[in-house]
Amino acid sequence: GKLKALPGSKPQWVLADSGHNQIVVLDDSGADVKRFGSGAQGFKDGDAKDATFDHPQGLIASDDAIFVADTGNHAIRRIDLASGAVTTLAGNGKRGAILADAAPVKTTSLASPWDLEKKGDKVYFANAGTHQIGVLDLGKQTVARLAGSGAENLVAGSSSKAAFAQPSGLVLSKDGKTLYVADAESSAIRAID
Repeated sequence: GKLKALPGSKPQWVLADSGHNQIVVLDDSGADVKRFGSGAQGFKDGDAKDATFDHPQGLIASDDAIFVADTGNHAIRRIDLASGAVTTLAGNGKRGAILADAAPVKTTSLASPWDLEKKGDKVYFANAGTHQIGVLDLGKQTVARLAGSGAENLVAGSSSKAAFAQPSGLVLSKDGKTLYVADAESSAIRAID
């Protein structure tokens, strides 16, 4: 899956180990520091050893948590770095429809979230299954479309008219003003202001 830096005083990395249905913290030489998830394919919250994932593809880390794009479960999960507890933030294990206006996280299904970025209380996600970029607002507990009509295409334009094709990677600019998207099936790098 993806490999991203873990904030902190010593250089560490977080890895979406899709083939083993786990999230791994690595030191700077690549050695395992900690694994989250039992390794069994499933959709279960719990402690670091008992929780299960289904082919997680993307992630992003903050000072206190790792946020996971749990692709096979159509969910966004959170790993608390202090306790190791895994919880579900959005998604219910069922593939969702096209994202639109803000809707409650408890009743909104996602569609193959593939990667994540975070700025403040907002977690941006590549909702690859509907060819959109979504935003999870942790404060308001809502999920909404950030960009993408849901059509599979390479079309620039306003957030509701733009089209993507299997967006699979995200990175936020250092100033936090631009979200870059690896739009896999259109073989393009896109930018969202």
